[in-house]
Amino acid sequence: MQHVTISAGDETFPSRLSDLKDMPEKLYCRGDVSALSARPLIAIVGKRQCTDFGAQSARELASFLTAHGYNVVSGLALGIDTAAHQGALEAEGQTVAVLYDIRRVQPAANAPLAEEILSTGGLLISENPPGTVYAARHLIRRNRIITALASAIFIIETDGQGGSVHTLRYARECGRPVFCIHPEELEQHSTPAYASGISRIVSEPGSWVYRTQQKDELLHSMDEALSGKWRNLSSRK
Repeated sequence: MQHVTISAGDETFPSRLSDLKDMPEKLYCRGDVSALSARPLIAIVGKRQCTDFGAQSARELASFLTAHGYNVVSGLALGIDTAAHQGALEAEGQTVAVLYDIRRVQPAANAPLAEEILSTGGLLISENPPGTVYAARHLIRRNRIITALASAIFIIETDGQGGSVHTLRYARECGRPVFCIHPEELEQHSTPAYASGISRIVSEPGSWVYRTQQKDELLHSMDEALSGKWRNLSSRK
């Protein structure tokens, strides 16, 4: 599949990226570019070394949100990212994967998942031209694009280290609400480290918590958060 390039100023270039201090000038795309604008994008991210509970939660969340009018964006990493893309595909939705190079899927184990994303109307994007030599900084910068594209960010599991830290920072900079599973539920089903990491996030304004079995309440919270009312409120617990 041939790639296309969209530039800042093009009609198909996502306007939400202008919230970044260092907005990319171009996006290299493989797949259906309409996945960026057909429906609001929700980012689902978290640890590569996730628990079974975390992976299942991400997968179910992605399927649920896809069925309720959203497209899912993530980074095609192992763990939570993989589960999020899979959940969106199971609900027959479009999902967007932000990579460092649209021709070199990393990890290689997710190459079949990338092809499934493309074959079902999804999209692979990168700010780097094909053939870019890998460097760790590309993954950090990729996180800012995932964040800016999304209307809201879901961080499923984190111990306060790794890519989720950068995603959270970009979410605050871009004014995106951040949703997390309630720490009490993580204490029961995940790990103390992840419960502690999420507790720190939800102590900050602009963070919202939900319980995995109360998805109708989650939709209500999302409606409120995406209306912008959250900007004047403390963290929801």
